[in-house]
Amino acid sequence: MLIFLLLTVATAILVQRQGQGADATAINVAGRQRMLSQKIAKEALGIVHGDRPIQAQEQLRQTRDLFERGLSGLIEGDRDLGLGQEQDPAILQRLRQVQTMWEPMRQRVDRLVASDRAASLTDEAAYIYDHMITA
Repeated sequence: MLIFLLLTVATAILVQRQGQGADATAINVAGRQRMLSQKIAKEALGIVHGDRPIQAQEQLRQTRDLFERGLSGLIEGDRDLGLGQEQDPAILQRLRQVQTMWEPMRQRVDRLVASDRAASLTDEAAYIYDHMITA
Protein backbone atom coordinates (compact mmCIF):
# COMPACT_ATOMS: atom_id res chain seq x y z
CA MET A 1 0.00 0.00 0.00
CA LEU A 2 2.80 2.40 0.86
CA ILE A 3 4.49 1.78 -2.49
CA PHE A 4 1.25 2.52 -4.35
CA LEU A 5 0.87 5.80 -2.49
CA LEU A 6 4.50 6.70 -3.14
CA LEU A 7 4.00 6.05 -6.84
CA THR A 8 0.93 8.29 -6.78
CA VAL A 9 2.90 11.05 -5.06
CA ALA A 10 5.80 10.73 -7.48
CA THR A 11 3.43 10.88 -10.44
CA ALA A 12 1.60 13.90 -9.03
CA ILE A 13 4.88 15.72 -8.46
CA LEU A 14 6.07 14.82 -11.95
CA VAL A 15 2.88 16.09 -13.60
CA GLN A 16 2.82 19.27 -11.55
CA ARG A 17 6.50 20.02 -12.02
CA GLN A 18 6.47 19.32 -15.75
CA GLY A 19 3.59 21.73 -16.11
CA GLN A 20 5.62 24.39 -14.33
CA GLY A 21 8.91 23.42 -15.92
CA ALA A 22 10.36 23.07 -12.42
CA ASP A 23 12.62 21.00 -10.33
CA ALA A 24 13.85 17.54 -11.26
CA THR A 25 15.22 17.14 -7.73
CA ALA A 26 11.77 16.69 -6.15
CA ILE A 27 10.83 14.22 -8.88
CA ASN A 28 14.01 12.22 -8.27
CA VAL A 29 13.57 12.22 -4.50
CA ALA A 30 9.93 11.13 -4.80
CA GLY A 31 10.96 8.26 -7.06
CA ARG A 32 13.77 7.33 -4.72
CA GLN A 33 11.27 7.03 -1.87
CA ARG A 34 9.54 4.19 -3.72
CA MET A 35 12.84 2.36 -4.16
CA LEU A 36 13.74 2.93 -0.50
CA SER A 37 10.43 1.45 0.67
CA GLN A 38 11.23 -1.73 -1.27
CA LYS A 39 14.77 -1.73 0.13
CA ILE A 40 13.43 -1.41 3.68
CA ALA A 41 11.26 -4.50 3.16
CA LYS A 42 14.18 -6.47 1.71
CA GLU A 43 16.56 -5.48 4.50
CA ALA A 44 13.98 -6.28 7.18
CA LEU A 45 13.77 -9.81 5.83
CA GLY A 46 17.58 -9.95 5.63
CA ILE A 47 17.84 -9.33 9.36
CA VAL A 48 15.66 -12.34 10.14
CA HIS A 49 16.50 -14.72 7.31
CA GLY A 50 19.90 -13.56 6.06
CA ASP A 51 23.33 -14.81 6.99
CA ARG A 52 24.59 -11.36 8.08
CA PRO A 53 21.97 -9.89 10.42
CA ILE A 54 24.30 -7.29 11.96
CA GLN A 55 25.17 -5.84 8.55
CA ALA A 56 21.51 -5.99 7.53
CA GLN A 57 20.58 -4.02 10.65
CA GLU A 58 23.07 -1.30 9.77
CA GLN A 59 21.85 -1.19 6.17
CA LEU A 60 18.25 -0.94 7.39
CA ARG A 61 19.19 1.87 9.77
CA GLN A 62 20.79 3.82 6.93
CA THR A 63 17.89 3.18 4.55
CA ARG A 64 15.39 4.24 7.23
CA ASP A 65 17.29 7.48 7.73
CA LEU A 66 17.37 8.17 3.98
CA PHE A 67 13.63 7.49 3.71
CA GLU A 68 12.89 9.78 6.65
CA ARG A 69 15.04 12.58 5.29
CA GLY A 70 13.54 12.29 1.82
CA LEU A 71 9.98 12.35 3.11
CA SER A 72 10.66 15.24 5.43
CA GLY A 73 12.46 17.09 2.65
CA LEU A 74 9.59 16.64 0.22
CA ILE A 75 7.18 18.11 2.77
CA GLU A 76 9.20 20.76 4.60
CA GLY A 77 12.10 21.31 2.23
CA ASP A 78 15.76 20.41 2.68
CA ARG A 79 18.42 22.80 1.48
CA ASP A 80 21.11 20.11 1.36
CA LEU A 81 18.90 17.90 -0.83
CA GLY A 82 17.97 20.87 -2.99
CA LEU A 83 14.29 20.70 -2.04
CA GLY A 84 12.01 23.61 -1.30
CA GLN A 85 8.96 23.35 0.92
CA GLU A 86 6.03 21.82 -0.96
CA GLN A 87 3.31 24.36 -1.69
CA ASP A 88 0.77 22.34 -3.67
CA PRO A 89 -2.10 21.32 -1.32
CA ALA A 90 -2.92 18.12 -3.22
CA ILE A 91 0.68 16.91 -3.14
CA LEU A 92 1.02 17.90 0.52
CA GLN A 93 -2.09 15.88 1.33
CA ARG A 94 -0.62 12.80 -0.36
CA LEU A 95 2.73 13.29 1.33
CA ARG A 96 0.99 13.54 4.70
CA GLN A 97 -0.78 10.26 3.90
CA VAL A 98 2.60 8.67 3.23
CA GLN A 99 3.87 10.13 6.50
CA THR A 100 0.88 8.68 8.40
CA MET A 101 1.42 5.25 6.84
CA TRP A 102 5.14 5.44 7.55
CA GLU A 103 4.78 5.99 11.31
CA PRO A 104 3.83 2.40 12.27
CA MET A 105 6.46 1.11 9.83
CA ARG A 106 9.04 3.38 11.44
CA GLN A 107 8.27 1.97 14.88
CA ARG A 108 8.77 -1.58 13.65
CA VAL A 109 11.92 -0.70 11.74
CA ASP A 110 13.27 0.93 14.89
CA ARG A 111 12.64 -2.29 16.83
CA LEU A 112 14.37 -4.32 14.13
CA VAL A 113 17.51 -2.21 14.13
CA ALA A 114 17.66 -2.10 17.93
CA SER A 115 17.09 -5.78 18.71
CA ASP A 116 19.63 -8.55 18.97
CA ARG A 117 17.10 -11.40 19.11
CA ALA A 118 16.35 -12.68 15.62
CA ALA A 119 13.53 -14.97 16.76
CA SER A 120 11.51 -12.04 18.11
CA LEU A 121 11.98 -10.13 14.88
CA THR A 122 10.16 -12.46 12.50
CA ASP A 123 6.78 -10.83 13.11
CA GLU A 124 8.24 -7.35 12.73
CA ALA A 125 9.90 -8.23 9.42
CA ALA A 126 6.76 -9.92 8.09
CA TYR A 127 4.64 -6.89 8.98
CA ILE A 128 7.06 -4.50 7.29
CA TYR A 129 7.27 -6.66 4.18
CA ASP A 130 3.49 -7.02 3.92
CA HIS A 131 2.83 -3.30 4.31
CA MET A 132 5.74 -1.88 2.35
CA ILE A 133 5.53 -4.17 -0.67
CA THR A 134 1.95 -5.28 -1.15
CA ALA A 135 -0.80 -2.96 -2.30
